[in-house]
Amino acid sequence: MDDAEEELKKKLALLERSVFDPSLNGREEEIWARMLAIREHSKRLQLEMEKAGPGAAAQADDELDEQTMKTAKKVSTKPPLLLLFDPC
Repeated sequence: MDDAEEELKKKLALLERSVFDPSLNGREEEIWARMLAIREHSKRLQLEMEKAGPGAAAQADDELDEQTMKTAKKVSTKPPLLLLFDPC
């Protein structure tokens, strides 16, 4: 084989090793588990909102939007370095 073919063979071997890397599979499983936990938490919160009644759900949505806006304004006015150290 010539040099170009050898280089291509090395690149393909490297790609194959990275695809079958067990740490990558572990990270994928960790992310999947977190997604499932978030989904279950979301279902529980939804059930609690339904138990509280339709008026409480609408009120909570309004409060969430207000709080989100306040947080967004607070974060947008801070210098970037302070964001790393300030627990908003």
